[in-house]
Amino acid sequence: LLFDQWLQVEKRTNTWAPNLTLSTVDQNHRPHSRTVVLHSYDDRGFYFCSNRESPKGEQIQNNPFVSMCFPWAHSRCQVRVEGECQLASPADSETVFGKLSLREKQYYGFASLGKEHQFNQSNVYTNLEGYREYEESFRASHTGGDIEVPPAFGPPPLSHSHYPINSSDLRSEAPHGRVSETRRH
Repeated sequence: LLFDQWLQVEKRTNTWAPNLTLSTVDQNHRPHSRTVVLHSYDDRGFYFCSNRESPKGEQIQNNPFVSMCFPWAHSRCQVRVEGECQLASPADSETVFGKLSLREKQYYGFASLGKEHQFNQSNVYTNLEGYREYEESFRASHTGGDIEVPPAFGPPPLSHSHYPINSSDLRSEAPHGRVSETRRH
């Protein structure tokens, strides 16, 4: 797979981070983009961690077609992936959560609080000091392997039907040198 080759090259750089831009569309057909962390990928698709109850999670549930972009500055290229996103099953969520480091479990445990919680990651915080105190107390009270999978946690795989993988090589003399690979499931 061409993506594997590009990823291995990028991982050898000092600047590589597993970040990507994820774009969704809301019910009013307005686009929304944000940076998320690529957790993993396999034959079924690409996995990133998300809060099912966040605006992003709700947008994916209402319109599962999304776009991702990996901005790989060192390689001077970007990789775009388009496809359909499905919510992970509870078993997949448990598997992914179990593979996270303690720090990641603390973060996602805290970030995937219920929608009504005052410090849900998608809320606007009016009390930043209170937020920081709550986060610190949450981390301090969850220092072992005692963090359960939050109900709103769900790593949705981006997969199904087909998706183009495009690389715009910014080193090219042409304004947009492109390579495309389509993968069908």
